[in-house]
Amino acid sequence: TGLCKGSVPEVVKPVEVAAAPSSGRTEAGAWGSDFDPSAFISEHLALKGDSSKFDAMEIPELRKLCIGQGLKSVVLSHLMSVRQDKEVQEADAKVVELEKTVSTLQSRHDKEEARLKKEIDYLKKEKEADANKRKKDKEDSLAELQMKHDAAVDLLNKQHAEDVALLGKAKANLTRLRNACIVALCQQARDAALTSEDVKDLEDENAALKEEMADKYVDG
Repeated sequence: TGLCKGSVPEVVKPVEVAAAPSSGRTEAGAWGSDFDPSAFISEHLALKGDSSKFDAMEIPELRKLCIGQGLKSVVLSHLMSVRQDKEVQEADAKVVELEKTVSTLQSRHDKEEARLKKEIDYLKKEKEADANKRKKDKEDSLAELQMKHDAAVDLLNKQHAEDVALLGKAKANLTRLRNACIVALCQQARDAALTSEDVKDLEDENAALKEEMADKYVDG
């Protein structure tokens, strides 16, 4: 397909064929006697313009024109092939660029996913550690409160026992005091009775003495 610009194609001269000896009759042409090339071109090839101008051209000129059109077709085919190759290269470059972009995005996605996974794992561990710490602190607080409660209950029980013992002692003392008071009252009542009898005896003796003294005074 490599053609140099400005090169003129070599014109191939037609080969002259010796006329066959006339046999006294007219032979039909290769296309038949009723074939009209101009009508065929106008009807089937749909050429634009007037095709009658080609009728006056010599065969070498027609061959040269045909070769020129062939060269144009080859050049156009070459240009089209180059254009297609360029478009294919551009498409390949775009595909490579897209693949690089996809690879870059995939790498970023993988890195981001790994980072997020690492961060999530770290947060999970931190959450678990915090939950365990809170649980341990709660258990320690409950244990401390239980110890304080047990100590307070023991202290209250001890104080209650001491109070019960003191109340028992106080009750015993009060009982003894009551008994002593009862005994003292009984003794005082008995002493009072004895004293009353003594007083009566003394009064009787005093009355007797008064009568005796009165008698002596009267006699005297």
